[in-house]
Amino acid sequence: MTLTIPTDDPARWCGLFDFLAGGLNAAGRLLRRTGRTLAAWHRRRRAIAALEALDGRMLGDIGVSRGQIPNVVDHGRADVARPDGSAARKAR
Repeated sequence: MTLTIPTDDPARWCGLFDFLAGGLNAAGRLLRRTGRTLAAWHRRRRAIAALEALDGRMLGDIGVSRGQIPNVVDHGRADVARPDGSAARKAR
């Protein structure tokens, strides 16, 4: 059994190829978005682990308590300006 491509109506095949390309494009976007999300999660976990490895005195020197570590990683410290000049969001 062989697959024959009808040459009498190439527009029909162009539509199929467009459909397949659209599906591949959507799959590519999904993979990129998933990759970015996993990379951000990994960076967050590494930052939390690095801060949790510090002892209490070192955390105190930078003005962070152990319970604030996840919030500081996610939002920054409220009393420190960001590099773009804006203030960090106040933690609640």
